[in-house]
Amino acid sequence: MSSCSSEDELEPSHKDEIYFFVSNSATDEESVLRRSFYEETGIHLLFNDTLHVEYIGVDGFGDKVYDVEKVDLNYLQTSIISDPIRLGYFKTSDDKLAAVDFIKSSILSHLNGNMRPYSFLLVPSIEMYDDYYEEWNDEDIIKGWRCTAIALEGIGNMDEEEKLELKTTCLYSIVKDVINKMDYFEEFYSYSDPYYGMYKEDFDLPEEYDDEQARQFGFLEDYKSYYYIYPEKDLEYFIQEAVSTTEDEFTSMYGEYPLIMGKYNTLKKRMESIGYIF
Repeated sequence: MSSCSSEDELEPSHKDEIYFFVSNSATDEESVLRRSFYEETGIHLLFNDTLHVEYIGVDGFGDKVYDVEKVDLNYLQTSIISDPIRLGYFKTSDDKLAAVDFIKSSILSHLNGNMRPYSFLLVPSIEMYDDYYEEWNDEDIIKGWRCTAIALEGIGNMDEEEKLELKTTCLYSIVKDVINKMDYFEEFYSYSDPYYGMYKEDFDLPEEYDDEQARQFGFLEDYKSYYYIYPEKDLEYFIQEAVSTTEDEFTSMYGEYPLIMGKYNTLKKRMESIGYIF
């Protein structure tokens, strides 16, 4: 029997902050890795969602009682979710080292200032239970109040294409979460404002996919056969492209389309202003 006080609270507890730190006296391999990661990045590193376990005594039934502090991934940055979350844990030092190398080279190299989380929880798998369909679904990333959990199963054996896909997923999720709190994207939307949500027949265009025409209107590609997408979805596609390509790569692909480049440069400035590093 255990008492998990931090998970029962509606407000995030701050008394567990000390439990994120690794004792200077801890010399095991994982503790040394976590401590050096914090010293290098200023971000706490976790491989388990249990922060602290302390034996309190026994209850009236003779059962042992523990005070348990855990990272509460259900308390998100903008909301609270009630769906159960199930985590796997790395079993070898090599897996942990590969996960840390990926975070440093592919994620933290693009994040600065407030874009960086308080802590990373690196695990091989994250599952969230869907009550409606009564099934567990895999998640790549969950951004909790003071912890970002990332699933990195097989990261040491991934090829460059697989790593790029995972990098894009993680960075997109992190950037989108911050951008969703911002309300000054009028300049970005202005480039394609005449076309958002409009039917192609309104411009005497055939109802068919035409990437070239869509790019003339400022869209990365033609996503619908008979109408043009709405502003919010357009912004999402641009964020995905921005985090998965370098500026030179983006310009090489879309440099001949003035509206696309205008939107990209506007988005790039916004992303840099919140701490994204291109």
